[in-house]
Amino acid sequence: MSSVRGSHLLTASVVAGLLISASAGVAGQEPGVPTPRTPVIVLEMAETAAGAGFEGRIRAELEGLWSPYGITVAAPDASESDAGACLAVKVVFTDDEPGIKPAPNRRPLGIVYRVGGMYRRVVFVSPAAVMRLVRKSSNEPRASAVVASLHARMLARVIAHEIGHILLESEDHAPRGLMRGRFRPADVVQPGLERFTLEPHESNRVASRCGLPAPVGQR
Repeated sequence: MSSVRGSHLLTASVVAGLLISASAGVAGQEPGVPTPRTPVIVLEMAETAAGAGFEGRIRAELEGLWSPYGITVAAPDASESDAGACLAVKVVFTDDEPGIKPAPNRRPLGIVYRVGGMYRRVVFVSPAAVMRLVRKSSNEPRASAVVASLHARMLARVIAHEIGHILLESEDHAPRGLMRGRFRPADVVQPGLERFTLEPHESNRVASRCGLPAPVGQR
């Protein structure tokens, strides 16, 4: 069996760091009491894969997907120390990565690779593959603002899914929710996040991995 494996989401440049960093301190906190660590996804957008001005939309979508699990999304901050970082992820938009090139009955939207027992901290996402899915969901002209907005939304959902593989340290897919194995056109136009939640065992795993309390009702 090959030591290199990939976790796909079936059916460039962003740099992301998923950081667990110690807070600077809390007013009134007793000396010697550890400050709770705050999980943060830090995004640095390069030239847009989704169209000018949609960096904020991608970040906001990611925030909505991960905030229910105690993880926030922030823009890069030069003063932010990565000391004690839980996870740093580089997300690359490309249509040329071998693992996401289309093949018969296979059109991956994104991929992360596992080498040995560890995931590489690099997520590859195909803007063209995501756009194909968007075009199946809408009759709007390709150059319309609606299509660009849907493209940004779906890029974020694919990024969140692939980061999920790394956080969960698993290539498995769920029957539903964010970690299911296939996104469909209906998922593009779905405005809410109900179809993109984690299963209870997944949210517990994320909480454990990030040093967070288990979600209410799942302890």
